[in-house]
Amino acid sequence: MSLNGVPLILSGVIVCSQLFDLVIFHFWRQKEPYILFHVALAYTSLLVGVDGAVTPLVRMLPWKEPVVSFIFINIFFRGYEFFHTLALMTLLFISVDRWVSVEFAVEYRARISTSTVRLFIALTWILTATLTLPGIILYWPNLEAACDKVVRDTDHSAGRPVWKIFTGPVILCLLLLSQTRIFIIAVNAKLRQLVAKARSPTATGPSPQVIVRIVWSSLRASMIILLFAVLSEAPYLLRVERWVTSPTVVRMVFMLPAVQHMYSPLVYLLFFPPFRDVLRRGCQRLFGGNRRSQHAATAPHKQGPGNVVSIGMVDLTADGRRGTLNGGVYTVSMIAQPSNNMP
Repeated sequence: MSLNGVPLILSGVIVCSQLFDLVIFHFWRQKEPYILFHVALAYTSLLVGVDGAVTPLVRMLPWKEPVVSFIFINIFFRGYEFFHTLALMTLLFISVDRWVSVEFAVEYRARISTSTVRLFIALTWILTATLTLPGIILYWPNLEAACDKVVRDTDHSAGRPVWKIFTGPVILCLLLLSQTRIFIIAVNAKLRQLVAKARSPTATGPSPQVIVRIVWSSLRASMIILLFAVLSEAPYLLRVERWVTSPTVVRMVFMLPAVQHMYSPLVYLLFFPPFRDVLRRGCQRLFGGNRRSQHAATAPHKQGPGNVVSIGMVDLTADGRRGTLNGGVYTVSMIAQPSNNMP
């Protein structure tokens, strides 16, 4: 049961959770371009779930030729390595996209588009193939597969750990760097807001320099997805089996990376309001409800106080002129009074 049953259960949970995500994303109309990265992540995790179910199924089938079963196990075992690395690469691009949307908000909004995001998604496949295919080809025959044992790599050369560093820890470090930069920008913006308030507590009228407020609703879900990915990958990538003697604990550690492909529906429902809105409207239509949701999935963020308006990734005070965003401060030469027809 533990050899084949547990992987099949985990794969089934992954497939169901990602199909749920993809259905919601399908009915989410007029999505922001960055949502396509999450769609790509859902498809990648779905492939991980399907691929992970094949190896236990192959072990359970009554093969007359062991060589054939070994080939199938090898193909899908290497396929799991590819798709899992692709998921990490997609998470890295999501992290970089969120950082750029905060630090270079004006330029980001001017240049981001659906076609641009699709090009970056294609780039994730190219980079993943560049990182994984050479190692897969080189270490292809070094695999131990049996009907009653866990699949293991038998290569113990010095080159394989180096290759695994580039397909795991390096990606996670870059991911953490971009997330750290978002936190630094948020802290700096908050401090400048407090300093500005302390210096002119009774000031009225528009100011030529305005603090940027991060719209966390567009970042929170992505950041939590990324955080859980790091936590689930770290014990496996650090090879804790070298210090843990319990086989049960080692098996649990090796299954941790699969967890990151399961929890996304819960995170989206808790921290992604537009995602909940799409599900709510779908449930109302499915169960014959006549009430319509008051908040559309594509509705813009509410206008903030004073001269602050929302343009998706961050709230900016603007008068239609192009300004500069530097370390959390958006500066324009002159700020007009807010208009009622602003989005």
